[in-house]
Amino acid sequence: MICKTPSKVWHKVGASSGGDEVSEFSAYWYHVNSLKFKVRMKNDFKKINVLLIHYLSRPIIYLKWLFKNPRIAKQLLIAQITFFRRK
Repeated sequence: MICKTPSKVWHKVGASSGGDEVSEFSAYWYHVNSLKFKVRMKNDFKKINVLLIHYLSRPIIYLKWLFKNPRIAKQLLIAQITFFRRK
């Protein structure tokens, strides 16, 4: 059966993590999961490139969050430590 009535989907940005701004929860899990994804790459050359870019860009990202919201910067560092402790 084909529905002829158009449907609408509304998505509230950040609703599950606390609103429109980046929350500590979402910053932590985004960082941990992005590292997990990058480490799982099959091609070693790509893995090295992605991780190199990741770690070269981290100081800039940490400084940005340190000035904008220090709690987010703290969560990014905790995520980094947690990721390597689980390995």
